[in-house]
Amino acid sequence: AKRWYDLLQILEREVELSQASAETAALKHRMGQLWETELKDLTRSVDAYREVLVIDPGHEATLAALTGILHGEGEPVLAAQVLEPIYSQACEWERLVDVYEVMVAHSDDAVRKVELLHVIAEIYERQLDKARDAFAAYARALRVDSQNEQSIGHLERLGGDTGQWAELAQLYEEELTKILEAARQIEM
Repeated sequence: AKRWYDLLQILEREVELSQASAETAALKHRMGQLWETELKDLTRSVDAYREVLVIDPGHEATLAALTGILHGEGEPVLAAQVLEPIYSQACEWERLVDVYEVMVAHSDDAVRKVELLHVIAEIYERQLDKARDAFAAYARALRVDSQNEQSIGHLERLGGDTGQWAELAQLYEEELTKILEAARQIEM
């Protein structure tokens, strides 16, 4: 009958009566799906999914639903904020990098972007043993803020460790060109 709000009330009542946490998680997941697919309210959907993960952090259907929202158009940052602690606690490093990449893509704050790119680089270097990917993340951070001393220090260290001196020189040259162009624009 497509009486979605009536169905929500029924599900809420079932949650109140449920005795097992698995049953409660399943009901809350259904509520999240209802908000997401039928009522098109991703904020409430993510909230419902967050409640599921409080009960069962490994609830696969909920993790999959949130990953869909993470890579969708509606509320990717909200989904990222829910998934971040789950993947961090579970040491799901690749998935955690994916979450941080979404946060970087949707951030307008340069300081926050650099901070997130540094976290990504640390995960690549320390957890995944991917020094070249760490170098690339620090290079992206330098492109956001060419004055960041931490980015520069890590790039020089990793440039030496990985033999990426040519890439580092090219990166510095690109940033110097940007600075010189900006100075010329100011003079005009």
